[in-house]
Amino acid sequence: MKHAVLEREELLQIPTSSLAYLGDAIYELYVRERLVLRHKGQSGPLFKESLCYVEQGRQAAGIEHIVPQLTEEELALVKRSRNHVPASRPRKKDPAEYRKATALEALCAWLWFSGQDERLEMLLLEIFEFLESEDNHE
Repeated sequence: MKHAVLEREELLQIPTSSLAYLGDAIYELYVRERLVLRHKGQSGPLFKESLCYVEQGRQAAGIEHIVPQLTEEELALVKRSRNHVPASRPRKKDPAEYRKATALEALCAWLWFSGQDERLEMLLLEIFEFLESEDNHE
């Protein structure tokens, strides 16, 4: 899919909440694509399985897992996103988990907009495999 590629200065002008808005869709698309290619099944079970990857706590665990692999610039974005105080958040959700999930989503959009598609795919694959390994150890 062809998409806009922005210069760093342009990216820095986009609020982290807006990056997270787009990053949520990017992350969801990656999860759905992986599940469809893996199972080639009906949409009902795919939807149910996708929840194991997109749930806030799972996204928070995923970002924590890849932090050691992040560049300084990526880490700075994650910290900035995590520290952003949102105008609203889902009720009955852990605020720390919510901020970490938001940071993951912002990172997805940052990499997408900066044209680092291979880097984005590598980090998402790492998260995906980590979450699967966690499932196998429960």
